[in-house]
Parts: sequence; structure tokens; C-alpha cells
Amino acid sequence: SDRKCTSGYGAYRRSIERLEAEGADQLEAARLTIKVAVLLRNLGLALAARPFAEQAVSILRSQAGGHADDLATALLELAETYRRIARYDGIPALFEEALAIRERLFGPDSPEVAEALHSWCVYYNTCDERDVDRSIELNARAVAILEKQNPPDHAALGVEDAVGVRQRGGVGAAGEPGLAVGDHGRAALPAPRE
Repeated sequence: SDRKCTSGYGAYRRSIERLEAEGADQLEAARLTIKVAVLLRNLGLALAARPFAEQAVSILRSQAGGHADDLATALLELAETYRRIARYDGIPALFEEALAIRERLFGPDSPEVAEALHSWCVYYNTCDERDVDRSIELNARAVAILEKQNPPDHAALGVEDAVGVRQRGGVGAAGEPGLAVGDHGRAALPAPRE
């Protein structure tokens, strides 16, 4: 298992290096770099994911124009990676920037905004300075957005109502803070737009 993980990690690293050496599209390199960060983080290797997530944000910040949603996605992934390694400094600023981008691009009542809000909710339930009230506020807004687009019992909600979160002290049904299913709501929320 570790051998496969190391092999996959090395293949991604070589692909990114090849893209950079060939002067390939920076957006494509950033997207691949985000995928590597997510892969490593999901394999429990958040420390190894960190430089990839940071590199993706750096690449996308250096690009002018039309890649704002990719930047928002990279910011959310970097925030989640930092959360997993307990590097809490600066995480709220990452969430604020990602949320502002998504609100500007998709509107304040979009599923993309709900995803960012829910990710931020998880952070406030797991960081050193746990803030259940702020988490409930963010989660309630995410639920309200999703309820506008789906019936209240629809599986796409993937997040719990604020009352359910508060009753369990901020912990959702799946044992994750404020979550009902999936990894910070992603399994139940729409896939990011390409």
C-alpha cells in the first residue's frame, strides 16, 4: 500500500515537473498540483500534501484573469490541508478569500458558496480555538442555500441543520464536526465546475 502511494506520488511529481519544464499551461499544472494535494491528504499524508497545495495557490495567484474558481478551490484545499496538520494560522483568511471569490462568481446562494461555508464550519469545529457558535452560523447558511435548491430531505444537502449540530455540540452524524456525510460535505455537494 505504501509502495503504491509512493509510486503514485512520484508519478504526479514527475508529471508536474515535465509540465513545468515544457513550459506548459500554468493552469493545467496548477490543476494537477491540486489533485496531488487532494490525493495525498486523502491518503492521510497531509504533511506531504502541503507543498503541493501551497504551490497550486501560488501558481493560480500569479495568473491573471479567468481562473478565479480554480484559485478558490485551491484555497479551500490548502485550508483543509493546514487543518489536517493543525497549522491553524491563516486558515480563516484562506476561507474568506475563497468564499469572496465564489460569491462573486456564482452568487451568494450557490452550491459552490455552500461548499465553502461548510468547509469553514468544519474548521471552526476542529481548530484549537473551537467556535461552535460560528460553526453553527456558517453551517446554517450553507443549509439554507442548499434547501433553496433542494427539498429539505434531499440527499444533496449532505449537511445537517443547525439545531442538529448544536444538539451534538457541533458534531455531525458521521462523527465529523457538523457533517452528515462525506469529507467536509464534498460527497454530497455538486462537483466543482471546470
